[in-house]
Amino acid sequence: MSNARLADVVRLVKKAGILRPRDLQSHGIPRPYLRMAADKGLVMRVGRGLYVARSSHPTQHHTLAQASKRVPHRIVCLLSALRFHDLTTQSPFQVWLAISDKARLPKTDSPPLRIVRFSQKMLAYGVQEHRIDGVY
Repeated sequence: MSNARLADVVRLVKKAGILRPRDLQSHGIPRPYLRMAADKGLVMRVGRGLYVARSSHPTQHHTLAQASKRVPHRIVCLLSALRFHDLTTQSPFQVWLAISDKARLPKTDSPPLRIVRFSQKMLAYGVQEHRIDGVY
């Protein structure tokens, strides 16, 4: 077991905010090192296949970051977007995400998602990019 590899894993988790095991592949680090880092208490598992740094302090929008990490090519929309921008006091129990009308429906159980389908044109209209807990 290489302590240098574990240190690399911790550094990558801190940089990414939320890290998935597949994110290690582009850095040449085998996936088991993420599990070893979690077993040693260097990183925390916050969901199936999602890890954060032990020293991280999640914000109130952490579930948005988790959902964004799980579902590629998505837009946070409707009630979740209103809550993120403090335009409503209603706090939805699901994360509302928009995906393309031709995209595959994501299969995830946590966090609970409400998926709506938008055309490509509507997915790009008025979109703002925000960084939440290190995730775009």
